[in-house]
Amino acid sequence: MKKLFFIAGMVAMTCTGFAQDMTFGAKAGLNLANIVGDDAGDDNTMMMGIFAGGYANFAMTDQLSIQPELVFSMQGTTEETEFGDVDYNLNYINIPVMAMYEVMDGLNLRTGPQLGILMSAEADFDGETVDIKDDLSSIDFSWGFGAGYSMEQGLSFDVRYNYGLTSIEDPEEGDGGDVFNGVIQMAVGYNF
Repeated sequence: MKKLFFIAGMVAMTCTGFAQDMTFGAKAGLNLANIVGDDAGDDNTMMMGIFAGGYANFAMTDQLSIQPELVFSMQGTTEETEFGDVDYNLNYINIPVMAMYEVMDGLNLRTGPQLGILMSAEADFDGETVDIKDDLSSIDFSWGFGAGYSMEQGLSFDVRYNYGLTSIEDPEEGDGGDVFNGVIQMAVGYNF
């Protein structure tokens, strides 16, 4: 964990050193999350959740900026079984670092890596809740890509898909299968 904070600090200092302009903001929105992969099952459906957090945007040039974020994110899936639906509720602290390229005034494309830290994980079935955090990997790496639009008044909108790169199943606890987070995010933000 100390290495993670050290790396995040180094990225922030590097961005600050090269940045022409720096802004801060907050964002929140809707997640459409699912668990995907060869071993995820065919009967999984998307689950709605929310996310909220903050960001710093470092403009490197007039068109290119780097935006590290810190976001609480509700993810998971609903699995349809013959006995009823099982909701898998996974809560993460996500740290994406997005490279943003402005293609026209206000409109940008963005992509970058994301580190997720699992905070809690529960399976809900028929009124019963079971803690499954120990069965899952505590770290999730993904890659995000999307687009956004920023208004001069400070309001911004973005849509992003976070594609899981590492299996969320703990190889020591599960069967070692390939199970990944897949999350569509729709956000509203505001620059301070």
